[in-house]
Amino acid sequence: MKLIIPEDKRRLERLFEPYLDGMKLKEDAPEEAKKAFEEYYTWFKKEIEYQH
Repeated sequence: MKLIIPEDKRRLERLFEPYLDGMKLKEDAPEEAKKAFEEYYTWFKKEIEYQH
């Protein structure tokens, strides 16, 4: 099944993507990017669990 990412989550991606190092956030990422990353991946985990 394909995961459809809503626009509000895509906005979060745009905030943290410049600070990604692989699948981890860089140490020097601003607080806004850290919060966006945490919110996005919390949502992502719930969606993955729901689809299984």
